[in-house]
Amino acid sequence: MLVPELDHSSIIRNNAEEHAAMADTMKWIGSGDAVTAEAVRRSLLDALGSEASLPFRGTKPVFRRLSPGCRLCGDGEWSCLFINNLCNARCFFCPTDQDNQDEPGTSTLTFPEPGEYADYLERFGFKGASISGGEPLLSFEKTLSFITAVKARLGDGIYLWMYTNGRLLTGEKARLLAHAGLDEIRFNIIATGYDLTPLRMAAGTIPAVTVEIPAVPEDIGIMKVKLRELADTGVSFLNLHQIRCTGHNRERLAGRGYTFLHGPQIGILESELTALELMNHAREKGVDLGINYCSLIYRHRFQSRSSRRRWARLMAKPFEGVTDAGLIRTLRMDADPESVSGIEAVLRSRGVDPGRWSTGMNSDRITLDAGILGMIDRK
Repeated sequence: MLVPELDHSSIIRNNAEEHAAMADTMKWIGSGDAVTAEAVRRSLLDALGSEASLPFRGTKPVFRRLSPGCRLCGDGEWSCLFINNLCNARCFFCPTDQDNQDEPGTSTLTFPEPGEYADYLERFGFKGASISGGEPLLSFEKTLSFITAVKARLGDGIYLWMYTNGRLLTGEKARLLAHAGLDEIRFNIIATGYDLTPLRMAAGTIPAVTVEIPAVPEDIGIMKVKLRELADTGVSFLNLHQIRCTGHNRERLAGRGYTFLHGPQIGILESELTALELMNHAREKGVDLGINYCSLIYRHRFQSRSSRRRWARLMAKPFEGVTDAGLIRTLRMDADPESVSGIEAVLRSRGVDPGRWSTGMNSDRITLDAGILGMIDRK
């Protein structure tokens, strides 16, 4: 997805430095290939017609409908709790090693007790939360305790989902998760070789069943076959991610001959085109699935922005503003003490809350909320 305001030169330089060990052997997209790929991408989007939309400033193509959890994610009202850092699968595309037991945490914070996480969600007014891993079912009792605590505290005020590869799911565990209040369960079916048995255990027990996987180019044939089977199994949504390159997986990705795209996070070109082609296949075959493509530029612009805005609102002083991008903005004026005093007098005379500005120690500087700038006479 093209985002014009990004500094492409800096991004290319940073990517080359980060992946210097393999940068020369990675297949980076060239200008000619980019033109061709954009034409293919545009034709695939156009073919979706009225059954698709492009919310979040065109960064997340959606076919038919979007999961409530995905909507909350894009709106910045979602928290993801990593219950552990352990996984019983070794998917080639995984961006991290997933082999160290950690305390449950999110955004550099840890929550040893379930009630502490419920406090956090309540304090920041989250409307959605997810339980991720590694693999949450490796810590089933802990996972269940967090779901129970969150729902006991926030009830229907929060939409709660869990990610899993499903290898350890049983019918009894699905019932316990549903009883605790889980609203949605999301499966990585690649980790089970596209076996849908775990999904069938969850369908009809947990309210919403979703498949969430990277769009793997080599598997497009099997996924085209599976689309109808997913819908018939009771799956409501299919979330397709763009494969992301990190230092952990880059060698495996390069070995598959993928084309690497420069960006704040390095993505795979073929993954994006695969996702759009699968949407078109669902349209052509009349498959009733809500499918969305989660691009890396969407994640950069909306997931990262949401975290910044949340913390910025907490940290900003009354005379500081928070931009739409989640950055704290300060307007400072340097002047002689007499001028600063005159500005303060004007603001007081107009009934402006004194908390909306602050003066320096030597009264030669005033920092103020940009919203009150227009109240100062210009001479």
